[in-house]
Amino acid sequence: MIGREATGDIGRRKPSSRPGLRERVIDLVEPVATFVTRVVRVVRWVLERTAVIFPVRWYQWQTANDERTCPECGSMNGRTWDEQQAIPAPPLHGNCRCRVVHAWTEWRVRFVPAWRLRWFTRQAWEWTRTGWA
Repeated sequence: MIGREATGDIGRRKPSSRPGLRERVIDLVEPVATFVTRVVRVVRWVLERTAVIFPVRWYQWQTANDERTCPECGSMNGRTWDEQQAIPAPPLHGNCRCRVVHAWTEWRVRFVPAWRLRWFTRQAWEWTRTGWA
């Protein structure tokens, strides 16, 4: 004992070829921790992306569709535009009997990061989405 006390090896064990409890626990926990980390990353990715469902209104040009319809308006009869396109406003000329009516509404889905939605008020979001801002 005097020799070990002099060298400072008190309380130290000799390394053995058998893995210790610490190594065995690490070997058991490491695959589980890796799996949990991957699941957390996927869940975070899904939660950060939010589906925004928004309407797109389509409009249609209608003429009286009779013998007095001019060639300019007759060629536009039945043509459709979505709300983001420039729609010509009737009347195009004097005595024009054309009109633009709502044809249908199409619902679209867009995925955006959730943090973008948090910084907008509803009105600002609508204005940005429709191009009014």
